[in-house]
Amino acid sequence: QEFAHLTLADLDLLHGSLIVRRGKGGKRRVVYLSEEALAFLREWLAFRGNSPGALICPVNKGGKVELRHFAPDGDGIYKLVRERATRARVAQFSPHDYWLAPLQWH
Repeated sequence: QEFAHLTLADLDLLHGSLIVRRGKGGKRRVVYLSEEALAFLREWLAFRGNSPGALICPVNKGGKVELRHFAPDGDGIYKLVRERATRARVAQFSPHDYWLAPLQWH
């Protein structure tokens, strides 16, 4: 859910950080990202664009980014990742263990 609620305004590329506004216990915290994660986010932003809104958002079947959250409760991302794990025949699955391989955004 923390991931699902991030907005573009939560990302600070200059300092390599994200502000998690709704962490455990409703607490706010700053998370510093690895160079690999920053590279991934820069690539995603080149595709997503710099308009305000959800940081991680759906891309429709036509390839257009929809600047909205997957679902208010974060369930949309969970369902997406669970479906991908099922298609990949992964028996044990947890979103916390999921790692995205380098992606092509276009």
